[in-house]
Amino acid sequence: MSSGRQDSGDLSGALDAYEAAPAIMLALEGEEMVLASANEAARAAFGDRCEYGRSAREIASDVDSRTRELMDEMVGTAVATGRSVTTPAHRMEVWEDDQEPVEVFWDLTVSPWFAEDGSVRGVLAHGVDVTEQARSLRVAADALHDVMAMQDALLPEWLPVLPGVEIAGRYLLAHRATEAGGDWYDAVGLPDGGVALVVGDVPGHGIASSAAMGQLRAVAEERLTSGAGLESTMRALDSFAHLVPEASAATVCVVVVHPATGRLEYCTAGHPPPLVVRTDDGRARFLPHTGASPLATTGVMTMSVDHVECGDVVVLYTDGLLARPGRSPAMSTVELGQVASDAASTPRVPGGRGPADRVCEQALEAMTRATGYGDDVAVLVAEIIESPPPLHLDLPADDDAVPLVLDKLATWLETMRVRDLDHIVVQHAVDELVTNVVEHAYAWATDTGRLTVDAGLLDSGDLEVRFADSGRWAPPRVGRDRGRGLTMVRQMIDRLVLQGADDGTVVTIRHRLSRPAHMLTGALTSAGTRAASSEEPFRISEDEECLQLAGSMDRRGLAALLQALDERADADRVVLDLRDVTRLPSSAVQVLHRLCRDADDRGQDLVLFAPPGTTAQHVLELVRLPYELTAPVG
Repeated sequence: MSSGRQDSGDLSGALDAYEAAPAIMLALEGEEMVLASANEAARAAFGDRCEYGRSAREIASDVDSRTRELMDEMVGTAVATGRSVTTPAHRMEVWEDDQEPVEVFWDLTVSPWFAEDGSVRGVLAHGVDVTEQARSLRVAADALHDVMAMQDALLPEWLPVLPGVEIAGRYLLAHRATEAGGDWYDAVGLPDGGVALVVGDVPGHGIASSAAMGQLRAVAEERLTSGAGLESTMRALDSFAHLVPEASAATVCVVVVHPATGRLEYCTAGHPPPLVVRTDDGRARFLPHTGASPLATTGVMTMSVDHVECGDVVVLYTDGLLARPGRSPAMSTVELGQVASDAASTPRVPGGRGPADRVCEQALEAMTRATGYGDDVAVLVAEIIESPPPLHLDLPADDDAVPLVLDKLATWLETMRVRDLDHIVVQHAVDELVTNVVEHAYAWATDTGRLTVDAGLLDSGDLEVRFADSGRWAPPRVGRDRGRGLTMVRQMIDRLVLQGADDGTVVTIRHRLSRPAHMLTGALTSAGTRAASSEEPFRISEDEECLQLAGSMDRRGLAALLQALDERADADRVVLDLRDVTRLPSSAVQVLHRLCRDADDRGQDLVLFAPPGTTAQHVLELVRLPYELTAPVG
């Protein structure tokens, strides 16, 4: 195994080290990659199969085929590139005699073995058994997964979009499952137009604390949404904590703010006080403790009142953000004020994140980057803003109406930073309803009619959109299936009301808007990006058995799809990849239903592929069209 540099080092010592190394080490050479050398660990592992001149596949014949294929790939890459290739903690199955296979994990490395002239003579294979470490990590990961699943089920999946306030929330789960505790947060729109912000911390760690947290959150939400005041809500939480031992001494901070007046009422039941930051100059102030005690302790539940203005940012958090390694609570408090001040006062970038998102993200990132953290951390931030003005459109009910309304509505929704799924749902509903007016309301008229669209955000956090026309809808033609579009809209959104009369039709929809709520596990991530434009031009690309569709499935797109499928009418199997489809209206759904039925009649396997979270997946789930979530394998 000379490399042409025999004068460097003690060759005898190097060979002794090679022979005594605990890792399996093999030298393979030639076009067939046969064994040229093996150390003692390799000979012990492979026994009689470890003979000079045998191929690697013959030597490792007791491992699964997937591992043998991986070895071939690693050898090929090392030879082709002249560089080492490593696969850490590779899982493999080993068969011994006629027994069940044994699961083991190995760190595998293949390095090129160079001849004296610089050519690749063969490869040096190196393997280390890391089964025990991998199993330990798996146990820890399984435990963490259980706690994450519990937290994910009990914490809010989304935050409301409400008039006069922009809310952001993040939850950072402790590194170890035994440390994951009962921190929680919530944001609730109130019947009187106010907003309740809640952050709490249940003592202890693990699933019991998470369960107690979920129960307290449910009690708080029920009291607040029923119209109970702050004091009544706090007393209900205190009474409930007496009944649940795990909730005893839990701390809670509840802030009720009315954006229209600026009145802020709050209670700090043993919890760190809220922080208020001005976005224009970065001035920060911590509100005084109200003097209330932790739940189920003294029963003291005192409230305080303050005032905020448009542009103020209110920050609620749990003590995991303050009790960090190497930092006293006092030091962390000062640091939080500075970080929040810097983040809130950063100049706004058009289309960028708002102060609430910036403060939420940077409070976690900046304060945990250097010190780490030992407990769960919850941060909830609300910026007091101007309520979004209503959207009003008055336009001709012609072919340009659909793209125009969709574009205006998308821009309006973007100002509220709603989550992508709400963009998709609302855009599809509006698409269907405007299309209905264009195609049917003025079918008998000689002139183009008018359409008015009015959209507004209600105090409840519901988006309300009203569509009005002054025409008479044409009856459905014989043999034409109509009504699927309205059915889809009813399934997508929370409420649809249709009022028809001789002088026109008014359709009103309502849908609860939301923003993402992020649960993190140590790797801070940014907010999701906005969905692709619903009017992206349709395109189609093909390979052997797959048609990849993208863009808007409008009439032209459907025509192109039908032509492509006609050319594959004799194929046994066709896959429609819908992952990049941005618009899938009821007309496209009808065609897909028909295509699936026709394919079944002629014995063709037509597969619809729509990965989770895509526009197509959401629509196909609603209309009950069979589809695949993972890429179909031929």
